[in-house]
Amino acid sequence: MTGILYLKPEDAERLHPAVQRWFNEQSAVIEQQLAADGLSSHDVQAFLSDDDREELARGKNEIGRWLGGCTTTTGVPSSDPIATGVIGYCFMLLQLNSFPHIQSIRSLLKKVRARKTCQEFNHLLDQQIRQLRSHLEREVRDLSTFFGDRISDQRFTGHSFECILSTEEKASLDATLVRVMKNRLGRLIPQDLRQCISVPSRYFRLYIPLPTTVYTFDGVPCLAFSFDIFAAAYAEVWLKPSRKTIDGLEFSFPSIRTKTGLSPLESPKLLGLYYCILEPKNLRNRIPWKSIPLVIVKGLLQGEIMPEGTTVSAASMGVTTYRVQGFDKEVDVPDQLADYLRSIGSIDEMIAVGIMAEKVGKIVKAALAHVPAESGAPPSREHAARRGSKKEAAFRLFDQGRRPSDPEVRTLGIKPSSAYRYFQEWKKERSHTSS
Repeated sequence: MTGILYLKPEDAERLHPAVQRWFNEQSAVIEQQLAADGLSSHDVQAFLSDDDREELARGKNEIGRWLGGCTTTTGVPSSDPIATGVIGYCFMLLQLNSFPHIQSIRSLLKKVRARKTCQEFNHLLDQQIRQLRSHLEREVRDLSTFFGDRISDQRFTGHSFECILSTEEKASLDATLVRVMKNRLGRLIPQDLRQCISVPSRYFRLYIPLPTTVYTFDGVPCLAFSFDIFAAAYAEVWLKPSRKTIDGLEFSFPSIRTKTGLSPLESPKLLGLYYCILEPKNLRNRIPWKSIPLVIVKGLLQGEIMPEGTTVSAASMGVTTYRVQGFDKEVDVPDQLADYLRSIGSIDEMIAVGIMAEKVGKIVKAALAHVPAESGAPPSREHAARRGSKKEAAFRLFDQGRRPSDPEVRTLGIKPSSAYRYFQEWKKERSHTSS
């Protein structure tokens, strides 16, 4: 019992029985309201403002004042019907003047219920915010590194092939990525919290096309390259202020933890960063790219800029264009692909990392054994001379302090293993010279 309306025993005994019954009924109605709302006397004290407490005290005092006129000290026998006489008149005044105060008390109790519900809802949101934050990152991470840490696909070596995607393809992928990311993020956000979370319409993303190949014959033996599209992306997740009406009262949500407890959020706050990896099944089917003659692929695997049997028709900072006899198109090879194939090194390794199926690899190796003589014959004198000139050029760069892994050495088109061997020869030669 909270005792919102109560009388001392001695005061209750002095009331006319009919008045006492009326008062008990009013008190019981209020207690039933408290019980139905799950409120305690502690709740009443905790969730009433100072102004509310003053209003409650005034109402109780006014009811008590009008009760004072309905006691048996007026001299009217207790058996006398109160429809007449002084107590009957005072009882009528009590009921009339107490009505607004009783209604005011009941309204104050609705405020108590609303404020308690608000507090409970904010505590629920606080738990959900902490749970959501556990799925978010606090700092920005490099997307390529994040992808490398999370993906087990051996085709990924850190090389980027985003250049193979056209503007239209990126726009299509962007639309799909936003939809998938929103759905995934939406599943992390509890229903109650959604009104307080700003779900972004754009995401920071990096597309990671990973190559796959099949054998094809287009006038000459070729590898037809396609790309499976992966993506690494993240979005900023913001907590924003919201409002909710409970029992006619409007409250601010959510409250956030401070040193003194929970305080209503006043302005948007960055909750964290949501990171995600999307696989080809999430984005779209495999993207076909182009066919590259095997003679070019073989040379690139060996780190050659001008493979035997090819002609370089154009070269820029990002692309080298080749011509191959019997292939009716020029072949543009991005530097990223050339570097990637050089890092792979062989057809067997392409099979091992999953770029091609083992069956395809066997066909490719068989085809390489029957490439035209000019591309498969032992090096000509001209080729040997060119190799010698590359070695001399590498020695000159080593004299300048360069190392096999430096870009200036790599641009010579020497295989990494050959560059390392030249470096060892250079060191040995220079040590003899210095001695």
